[in-house]
Amino acid sequence: MHTELVLRKNQTGHHNRVNSREVIDLVRELAQVCDDAAMVGILNRLGYRTGNENTWNEKRLQHVRHTHGIPACPPLEQRSWVTMSQAAEQFEVSLMVVRRLIAQKILPARRW
Repeated sequence: MHTELVLRKNQTGHHNRVNSREVIDLVRELAQVCDDAAMVGILNRLGYRTGNENTWNEKRLQHVRHTHGIPACPPLEQRSWVTMSQAAEQFEVSLMVVRRLIAQKILPARRW
């Protein structure tokens, strides 16, 4: 005697080891201001793992960027976002001044 079992088949590219939407969105945003090496450091420090539960390295990150059509970080002069250190350097002020401007909502900022 046999029992018929009916299951829905996964769609192409969908499986249990897919990176979360949160990671993809974060990579998309970070790619505007960070090179791959910096993004790897940020993702690992924040405790994010790949879909296979591995830590991040540049090769894995490049694969995610390629798969989702996320371009590499543009040159410094073409970036729409800058880090606090880069802002301080451009304004020729200290990091403390940049922090104060952010706290006073004079300078818009976003934290990852």
